[in-house]
Amino acid sequence: MIGQEPSTGQTRRRQAADERQAARRRDIVDASAGLFQSRGYYATTVGDIADQVGMSKPAIYHYFRSKEEILVYIHEMIAQRLLDDHQRVRAERPDPVERLRALCESFFAVMTDLQPHVRTFFSFFGEIEGSNREQIESRRRELSDMVEGVVSECIASGRFRDVDPRLAMLVITGVFNWAPNWYHPGGPTSGPELADFIFEIFLNGLRAPGAA
Repeated sequence: MIGQEPSTGQTRRRQAADERQAARRRDIVDASAGLFQSRGYYATTVGDIADQVGMSKPAIYHYFRSKEEILVYIHEMIAQRLLDDHQRVRAERPDPVERLRALCESFFAVMTDLQPHVRTFFSFFGEIEGSNREQIESRRRELSDMVEGVVSECIASGRFRDVDPRLAMLVITGVFNWAPNWYHPGGPTSGPELADFIFEIFLNGLRAPGAA
């Protein structure tokens, strides 16, 4: 009947189909990130990705219109994960210094969970063009503004010296940008230990005289 609500069975089948499609998209993204890291973005073809996930090349285009769309998806995924972590921490930790520590922890947690994706995020931004590039540039500005905002709050609270928050942000994010080249999950120093080590260096360099 017109206007009739879908049955419970129809709803469950639709949810199951959506879950399968999301899982296949994730398989494609994960395989692509690994191939981009090992072979390079330009050297990796859609056919290579299809072979890696056991699909036909036309089937890949059912999920993504192009190889660049996969690259954009990876950038969006990493940016959103970091922004979501920041929103969660903002609700849990009112102290801005502790929130900055949490950002360091979050970054290394993402690298531990998604190292090929993070390396793709930092290594292959230049390959994105046109409106896609504008979209990702906007997301990267969100991340930079997020870090700069927390640093500004640390300065306003009197915990940090009165430094240029943008320059401090650039120093912090510069370490993050390079870390995928030397950090290896499973190495002698864990992600949380590295996050704490790096944060303490920043903290000692920025701490206001007499501040705790």
